[in-house]
Amino acid sequence: MLNKLLFLIWPPYEASVADKAIILRSQEIGENARWDALLNEIRGLLPQDADYEDLDKYAKDIQESELKRKDTVENKATSFISSVGIAITIITIIPALFADTWEIPRTWALVSGTAFFIAIILLLVSVYYAFKVRLVKGFVVPCADAFKELLKECGGKIEERIVIRIASTKWNEDVLHQKINYLSVAEDMFLRGLALIAFAVIICISGKIFICQ
Repeated sequence: MLNKLLFLIWPPYEASVADKAIILRSQEIGENARWDALLNEIRGLLPQDADYEDLDKYAKDIQESELKRKDTVENKATSFISSVGIAITIITIIPALFADTWEIPRTWALVSGTAFFIAIILLLVSVYYAFKVRLVKGFVVPCADAFKELLKECGGKIEERIVIRIASTKWNEDVLHQKINYLSVAEDMFLRGLALIAFAVIICISGKIFICQ
């Protein structure tokens, strides 16, 4: 219950907890042992009398779908970095509302200034997590070296190709979850920052219209 409350108040904490769980799971048996276990698990599930051509096509579709999903998440993170830059530029312009000509009461100006300051912090946190989305490493993608390894180890058999496709996709789940978690934090912090900017502007305008008349 306490964790849920903390997650709601400060989303980066939830991402941190998820990260620790993923790292712990990875360190329990080691990366090499985990990869071998994945391969053996999928080999054990692969039917002996299946239509391997259809299974290979299905495995390829799943793998490509996950790669596209990764690209979508990273592109969204890039758009957030640009959006935050625009938002911070707006914040640097709006303080003109605090000028003497506006004659905003000091208390109202203090409230607005505090809101602007917190908004900047939230937007900077959003940028940090948007950058982290692109910095997460360990995503397995098809490459020439992997193909050479496949030929060397099993002669390029279709069964092993299916196993490696599914194992790679399964391996990438943790990395993709990390990226999605970071993007979720970036979105949350960005929206909170925008909400505080809107609040500060409303306070400034209200102070001018209703108090200073």
